[in-house]
Amino acid sequence: MSFNWNGSSNKLLTTQSNLTNSFSSNNDNKIKEMETKLNLLEKQLNSLSNEISNRKNAEVVHYNVTCNNCGKQNISGVRYMCGNCTNYGYNLCHHCIKYADDIHPTNHFFIRIPNTNLWNQMNKSGF
Repeated sequence: MSFNWNGSSNKLLTTQSNLTNSFSSNNDNKIKEMETKLNLLEKQLNSLSNEISNRKNAEVVHYNVTCNNCGKQNISGVRYMCGNCTNYGYNLCHHCIKYADDIHPTNHFFIRIPNTNLWNQMNKSGF
């Protein structure tokens, strides 16, 4: 910052130097660069989290459960059961759930069941 005297008004004037403006501009660039890096790291973390979740769910097998779309028996991974079709049951595997709006009534909802054994225990307990 530089100081100048204005003789006609008898006032001390202050002005910013180019060095100060350059410093502020460099900080802005560094902040933007850090935000970009942070966003990239956040995306990588979400991707890794999804991958871990998919691996974990792929290990679960829902024995005696068949996907009503592709016909796969003993669904592996997450099972999706229609919450409206309670009389005869309607299940989709994690691959077919993306087609639910095309193959099943859109006013029905699906229950995400990662583990059938836990689901059965909860139902027996009256949950």
